[in-house]
This record gives sequence, structure tokens and C-alpha cells, in this order.
Amino acid sequence: MSGAADPVALIPAAGLARRLGRPAASKEILPVRLGPDDVEARPVCEYLLDSLSAAGVRRAFVILRRGKWDIPEVLGNGDRFGLRLTYLVTDATPGIPYTLDQASPLIGNGTVLLGFPDILYHPRDAFGALLRRARDGSAEVVLGLFPADDPSRMDMVDIDADGRVRNIVIKPETTTLTLTWVLAVWSPEFTRFMHDYLGSVLAAVAGGRYPDPDSPREPYVGDVIRAAMAKGMRVEGVVFQGGNCVDIGTPEDLARVTP
Repeated sequence: MSGAADPVALIPAAGLARRLGRPAASKEILPVRLGPDDVEARPVCEYLLDSLSAAGVRRAFVILRRGKWDIPEVLGNGDRFGLRLTYLVTDATPGIPYTLDQASPLIGNGTVLLGFPDILYHPRDAFGALLRRARDGSAEVVLGLFPADDPSRMDMVDIDADGRVRNIVIKPETTTLTLTWVLAVWSPEFTRFMHDYLGSVLAAVAGGRYPDPDSPREPYVGDVIRAAMAKGMRVEGVVFQGGNCVDIGTPEDLARVTP
């Protein structure tokens, strides 16, 4: 992954948190505590911001939906995390890839780090490992892979012995795969590919056609990565076999980390 400017982070925060019912605040700033080392509960997205800052990122775009004004109120300009946060406000989009694409005109030639503000993960320095893999290799996308506790809700990843991704299976009902991706680093070339791909998908859907005729839905980020692989882009994964991740998007998972 070469020819890129300073890294920039994308943080999608436009979801409605339907699975959580009516939380007291935006899902991304709900207070959580990961373990006994956390003396006080913290807004869940702060763990991601600290991780990005530790990886050397200094600029991040938070893409949020109208009405979620409590997020910038809590996070401010990002100075206390060592980041410069820029907030992009979007109307409803068909899905996360379209939310991310709102920032494409502003990214320029930067390497992108994608993290989800409602997913907690360990080790906290995982982004550093992904950036090193991206800088030292030829992959256009590098995924952070963690053991999955519920494959039916996740993108499951098949990799070979060298760490090259062979396939991504979206939310399978049954699978022998054990790893899911929750972090990503990608090149400017993939940013441009995603923008063009999403435009073609919108045109196809308007004509009554879907990328996957067996599953008529808007694409996930995993779908875009699969499409890039089909076009010859190299995708690799870094496995954190002893790591773990928790998506707080359901009441049960939120309860696991709520003080």
C-alpha cells in the first residue's frame, strides 16, 4: 500500500440503534466498562478514539445522522484524544458503505482506518499492527480479524496460510469459519473503488437489480470488499487469535460491558 498521505480515520455514527430500543443517549456514547482496570465507565466510542490516537492517527471524520447532536457535545473537537475530529452530517443512507462514502471527497490521498464506535476490541493496539502490514505489503485492504462468538451476525472471513483473504461470508446461518473482521485499513485506490462501486449499485437497484439476486438488499462493507477482490484487489488479514470483540448493538451484549 503505497503513495498515500497521512492516515485518516472514518467513524460511522449514523445508525438508529433499533435493536437497543430507545437508549438514553446515542449508542456510540453509552457508558461502558471493560474490566476491573477501568475505574469509571466511559462512552463506548472513546476506546476507539484512544486506539486510533495510539496508532498515530491525528484526523478523523465522524459521520452522523441529524439529531445525534449528543455525540459532538460529548466528544468535542477531539483534542483530549490527540485527534482532530470533523463531524459530517448526513441524511438517511441505504447502509454503512454509503455513510462512509460521504467523506470520500475529503479524504484525498490518505490511507483510511475504519473503526466502529459501538464495537469494543482487544488488543487495543490492533490498528498499529494493521498499519504495519499495510505499509510493508502490497494489499489494498488489511482487515483486523478476531474470533467470532456469533457468526450469524457477522462477516466471516476465510484466509489462507499467508494471511490473504479468500472470501468473506456475510452473516452465515451455519459456517466452519471462526474469524470476523471489525477493523480495516485501506488504500486511496480502495476509497475510489468503493465510491464508484456504490454509484453503480444505486443505479442497478433503481433498475430493479441487486448485486446478489439471492439476497435483495443494499450492500454491507463486506460486500464492497468482496467486489474489490473480484476485480483483483489484494485483501489481507491480521489475526488476533487471543483477542476478542464485543458489538454492543443488542441489549444482551450491552449488558456484558455496562457497569
